Amino acid sequence: MKYAAAVSLLLSFSAFSASYSEISFVSGLTVGGGYVRVKLENMKEAEGCKISKFYYLQPSSNQEIFSSLLAMKAAKQKVSFQLSGCQNDMPVITHMYMCDTDFCN
Repeated sequence: MKYAAAVSLLLSFSAFSASYSEISFVSGLTVGGGYVRVKLENMKEAEGCKISKFYYLQPSSNQEIFSSLLAMKAAKQKVSFQLSGCQNDMPVITHMYMCDTDFCN
């Protein structure tokens, strides 16, 4: 019984692993179909998702990130994303770092 609980706990932690994007400028956004595709100037593969040209953001559940993302693009400031899992074969943005401060250094 203890072994099963330990394995279950270990698997639950591995399911929530995260990766991070490059620190970069937002070079493009597409909005439609209930989600946003985000393209950075410097992209890297993440989460083992099939599509590595865009990151996925669902604005209905991430309004703060979406609003901040638009502001950072307009201000031409660098951003970085925490990514976790895949949606529509793209890495999912779960957190955004606004690099207009020393935070991303």
